[in-house]
Amino acid sequence: MSDTTKPGIEKLRESLFAALDGLKNKTMDVATAKAMSDVSQTIINSAKVELEFQAQTKRLAPSDFFPLPEALPPPSENGVTKTRHGVLETHGNSKVHRMV
Repeated sequence: MSDTTKPGIEKLRESLFAALDGLKNKTMDVATAKAMSDVSQTIINSAKVELEFQAQTKRLAPSDFFPLPEALPPPSENGVTKTRHGVLETHGNSKVHRMV
C-alpha cells in the first residue's frame, strides 16, 4: 500500500478536511465530496467494529487505523519527565501530565 493510501485516523481526517476546503474554495464538486463522505463513514463504521471487538475481548490489538499508544518513558530523578506533549510529574502514586 502506498504512503498516500496508508490507512489511519489522521489520514482520514486530513482527507475530510481537504474535501471541506475544496467545497469552500469550489475546487471540489458536491458529488465527489458526498462520495468521500460515504466511503469515510464506511471506514469509521469498520473502525467502530474493531474497537468493539477489542472491548469485548479485553485485548488491545495492533491496528493500522488506531496506532497503539506509546509507553511513557521512566520518570527522571526529580519526578519530572518530558513527553511528546508536555511534562509528566510523578509525586508518590499520583501523576500529573501538563500539556505545553
